[in-house]
Amino acid sequence: RNTASERKYLVGLSKAKPDIVLAHFGQIGVYATPLREKLNIPLVTYFYGIDLDYNKLAVELGESGSNKLHIPLLSRKNYWQDGYKRLWEKGDAFLTFSAKSRAYLIAVLGAPEEKVYSIPGGINLSHFKFKQRNLPENGEIKFVTVNRLVEKKGVEYAIKAMPQILKKYPKATYDIMGKGPLLESLQALVDKLGVGDRVKLLGFTPDEVLVKKLDEAHMFLNPSVVAKDGDIEGWVNVTLMESIASGLPCIATYESGSETVIPGYTGYICAERDENDLAENVLTLLCDSKKYERMSKNCRELAERNFDAKKQTGKLEFLFDELVDKGRNLKNRNSNL
Repeated sequence: RNTASERKYLVGLSKAKPDIVLAHFGQIGVYATPLREKLNIPLVTYFYGIDLDYNKLAVELGESGSNKLHIPLLSRKNYWQDGYKRLWEKGDAFLTFSAKSRAYLIAVLGAPEEKVYSIPGGINLSHFKFKQRNLPENGEIKFVTVNRLVEKKGVEYAIKAMPQILKKYPKATYDIMGKGPLLESLQALVDKLGVGDRVKLLGFTPDEVLVKKLDEAHMFLNPSVVAKDGDIEGWVNVTLMESIASGLPCIATYESGSETVIPGYTGYICAERDENDLAENVLTLLCDSKKYERMSKNCRELAERNFDAKKQTGKLEFLFDELVDKGRNLKNRNSNL
């Protein structure tokens, strides 16, 4: 047991006298459980994505935990399962950024339902002005994606859908902004499909260019998938929140858009790894200009209702206050025994 590291954190926390400890990522929650027990203050753990998969934790941090912050457990065979079981018992609350992740934490990882909360992050709505979107009569539809180019973002399926879309809208364009390890393979796919004049991989894009592209766009594509190594979207996609805040209808998968894309209201949900279904949903959205315009208004309404950073922060503050009050009441009862 790395008692030296533990003492270091205990000294710092004792001086700071916090009311609550926030652990970002499940593995940090595991490491923080001894601190919670010794300080006797509430421990809240955030879960992001990688920490929802025992196998990925074992690959990233080892099968028996990190060498720097190793917490001894009875079992070495299933260290992270045992660590999470201890965390479920000792921790006070577990936060996810989507209802999907909350359900997974409870059903698959065994977290106690009464301790798990879904509070999506928010954005500063004043930075994303609403723009009423209208479909151009000349058919020059502009699609955009802003994402890191990794497998779980599913960008390849949006690219594969473009030949079908271009048959109906030959003047359409698709700009993909972001960089990542799949940049070269995705460019090769564009070249293979012969859509290089319509589909552009722009790589890293300066903010002023990104804002201009989003402002000019008619639809945001975000076909995320569960990666072969188990990597998943752990939270509500920030670029989707920003897109709907600006009035931009979206096509996404359940993996990325379950909270931002309400079918028929702010866009459509397509099946994972299915370019045919993606193309069909895009064409469905484009065939009714009046419904498209209503969706644009709906996007802003949903953003204001569910993704306003001020409102979301207020929800966190309310939860934290409840936990702190509960901890203080428990301390008072114990001191009176």
